[in-house]
Amino acid sequence: QGVPRPARPLPPHECAPSSRKAPRRQMRSASLVALASLASVCLPARAIQRGEMHPPAPRLGAALANPVGIDPEVFCGINDLAYKWSIRALPERAPLVESFDSLRLGSECNRSRPSAGAAPRSLASRLPTHGRDYVFGPGALGAATAYYVDFSTGDDEGPGTAARPFQTAYRALGACRAFKAEQADSVAPCQIVLRGGTQPFSRPLDLNAGDSGLTIAAFPGEQPEVSLGVELAGLQWEQAPGMTGFSAPKPGVNGVDGLASADPSGNITASVPGVTLLGRTGNTSGCQALCEKLPLCTSWTWHDAQQGAFALACLAHTDGVWQPTRQSGHTSGQRLNVWRADVSRFRLQPFAQLWRGKDGGFRRQSRARFPSANPEVFGLWTAPETGWVPAARAWAPPVARPDAVEVDISSPLNNGTHFPTFPMGVGGPGDGFFHPPRSYWTIKDPVGGGGSTYRVPSGFEWDEATWTDKTWTHSPTGKGAVVGAYQGGHWGSWVFEVDGVDQASKTVSFGRGGFQEARGSKSGGELYVENVLEELDSPGEWFFDADAQMLYYYPNSTSAPPQGDSLVAAQGKYAIRISGTQRQPVVNVTISGLTFAHADATYLDDYYVPSSGDYAVHRGGVVSAEGVRGLAVENCAFRSPGGNAIVVAGFARDVAISGNEIAWAGESGILILGDCLLVDCTNGDQPRGVLVEKNLIREFGIYNQQSAAVFIAKSASVVIDRLVAFNGPRQGTVWNDGAFGGHEIRDSAIYMTVRSTGDCGPIYAWMRTVYLHDGPDGSPRLQPAESVVHNSVILTNWHGVWPIDLDDGSAFVSARGNALAWGGFKNYLGHSKSSTGNVYVYPDAQRAPPPPQGSGADQSVAGFFTEPYCASTAGQQLGQSGWGETWANNTCFIHSSNVYSLGNCYVPDWQQLVPLTANNSFFTDSGTATFSCGLHLGMDLQQWQAIGEDAGSTVATTPSLSAAVEAANRVLQW
Repeated sequence: QGVPRPARPLPPHECAPSSRKAPRRQMRSASLVALASLASVCLPARAIQRGEMHPPAPRLGAALANPVGIDPEVFCGINDLAYKWSIRALPERAPLVESFDSLRLGSECNRSRPSAGAAPRSLASRLPTHGRDYVFGPGALGAATAYYVDFSTGDDEGPGTAARPFQTAYRALGACRAFKAEQADSVAPCQIVLRGGTQPFSRPLDLNAGDSGLTIAAFPGEQPEVSLGVELAGLQWEQAPGMTGFSAPKPGVNGVDGLASADPSGNITASVPGVTLLGRTGNTSGCQALCEKLPLCTSWTWHDAQQGAFALACLAHTDGVWQPTRQSGHTSGQRLNVWRADVSRFRLQPFAQLWRGKDGGFRRQSRARFPSANPEVFGLWTAPETGWVPAARAWAPPVARPDAVEVDISSPLNNGTHFPTFPMGVGGPGDGFFHPPRSYWTIKDPVGGGGSTYRVPSGFEWDEATWTDKTWTHSPTGKGAVVGAYQGGHWGSWVFEVDGVDQASKTVSFGRGGFQEARGSKSGGELYVENVLEELDSPGEWFFDADAQMLYYYPNSTSAPPQGDSLVAAQGKYAIRISGTQRQPVVNVTISGLTFAHADATYLDDYYVPSSGDYAVHRGGVVSAEGVRGLAVENCAFRSPGGNAIVVAGFARDVAISGNEIAWAGESGILILGDCLLVDCTNGDQPRGVLVEKNLIREFGIYNQQSAAVFIAKSASVVIDRLVAFNGPRQGTVWNDGAFGGHEIRDSAIYMTVRSTGDCGPIYAWMRTVYLHDGPDGSPRLQPAESVVHNSVILTNWHGVWPIDLDDGSAFVSARGNALAWGGFKNYLGHSKSSTGNVYVYPDAQRAPPPPQGSGADQSVAGFFTEPYCASTAGQQLGQSGWGETWANNTCFIHSSNVYSLGNCYVPDWQQLVPLTANNSFFTDSGTATFSCGLHLGMDLQQWQAIGEDAGSTVATTPSLSAAVEAANRVLQW
């Protein structure tokens, strides 16, 4: 309110026919020739800007969860707000201890940690609010339409009643189908009711249009667990030959490098909780003896007499981490306690996930890897102990591949934008990687920050100083092993199968893999190797020899064989798959109250590039649905799925994903994916109007570092309501393209994201290509409906830069009434966005302290990459981007007086390239603000207003430490 309308003319933004017909490349496919007859295939009608906002980082800079330079009162007040807003969104899950811990309210703010209380038990009694209610016994649906399942007491030869249940859900589904056939009604309601306890699924429960009207639900007050694993009961363990006791001492190996410090007096202090000083001893055998006396000691490192303040010191790991470096003057050793058991009677297929626990408390174990570290606990965010090798010595060049067939559809033309056409590469670099092999990133010159054609390395040469000292005798060629690595710009990660190992050249060559993100890079970053028997050297690690059907396991104990808690091996990836079409959808299906567990990893299954954002995704989840109308997935729990939890794809209407908890997912929480005929999205095969409501998504992206809590591509009007999402490697929510729009994020709390990648924010959007879609009135259009983020708390932690990161070409997005901390507003190559009525809290807060002066470290990498301004815009060009932007009625608390970064202002019509600013309130440490744009340098607010900017805006000294927190609470109106 009160924002003056811009008087400056705006470029047109609707369909414009193009007369250019010159093909970019000769078509080599009959299907593409047919396409060429339907649409113009031509060069873009404007010069392409290939600059990027910043260069990719060769290494991810050190970072902290907490902003640096922020008073504890402000930091704790903002984190308190995020915690309370989370409980407001999900009151039934109070006290949300995981949120409390994630925000470090106990360790950093001295708040009392709440008790977990009875929240899980109360959740078990909730009824669905969007799907069909439970009906048991005589009632509206009739007793014959409910079939009961109890694996422990049921019998598939019985009638499936409450008193005599079936044993399996497959038998109950067959009974429902028989009932429908008898009624001659394919949509007749039928229920499958699962009793409490474990319900093993040996294969997916596949539903089709004939299963319409089906409800799969928990018995009220009970918590059935759908398990995709096999419990390995009754194993006979024996000690693995050569893998018990202590390893031979390893001269020249330092297992605690950088994990402790010493003062001039020789007092040694560990810098991580898992390292401890055992004492000082004159030789290696004395150090090993000290380790033997400490049951928790998993490895030891002795320092010789030449190590200064560390001379003769014996340090130990008690956290199981083994991430050594080669250093003279040090000797290390490891405690080994590996057991093995014949599992041939279970006839196990190879698997990537194993759990140990009981009564719903199963915890994922770590497959044997180097460096040894539990990926649920350690990562780049836990530096200096990360579980990743810091770098390869060199990366092998990508395998040479032919160029893609390039399609550039420029009719219709999205005039007045930086991305006016629809380019796509078919085949070429995508062959063998993406399925289908179509991608924006396989063309020769993809436009975008750091844009380059998709390529991935074919292997690497290891650096002996940081590589494993072990010899792989079980599989000398490395077959069966996998390598995980960060993409070169830290925008995602890869997993590769190992194709070969050459000890002479110190190289590992890759087989299949590298498709887990869409952009590629000729080099990678940090890496690890997994599924190698000889690397089984830390508690909680395991290895499965599929040929010998032998399971090797290092229990979290010092001598006894594994006993007590159960082991469960993953044997399936998908629990429920719903498959319909637009013509024959599956209608009125409810899945409610179930816990899904023990789903295997999918990171080496097929991936595809859904649109022109950075993501490649696997189109499958523990629960997946395609071609549906009236689907409800409610009040379910997804525990440690190896891949995605929920996927809704293709034609989908009246879908509600409500009240679920997704925890420890290997990849993303929820994927919503549409299908178009290249540029044409008027075919209806997209999710439209999906409601994602009251979901808790935490600890996701355990395996794939390019993962999101909620990911949306080529979909319309998706509403994310009361989402609480935290602890992820990259974004919280993603709009991968500009198709349709009309999305909404409201009353949500997203924080502690971007933990192990860089250059993004908790909420993210791209709009690199044009899509033709049908508008609300059914007519085709290019302009998406406005998407809105409002009444939400968004914190930019770790390597995040902007709370709402509106990247390459993003347009028609509005942010209003939000509390946004540790980052500002962004526009890059986009237009037509607005930020109004928000509170920005210290966007110039660093996410990491700068290296010490004189240390020789690059001062510019502190915090990785930052934009320390209330608002920034970059890359804008007249007639293409930067127009139609508004930043008004906002309040920004900032230390610096430099409140804006306005990019390209060196043209006569520069005001068309910067946001319309008005009625903003700036609070700075000095009480002044400085404005610069092009030749207008160092102006104060009065001078800035005199040239037509920031009418009605004010600047003042921050009145108190509590002012920012109070304003953030006030903007949420609670």
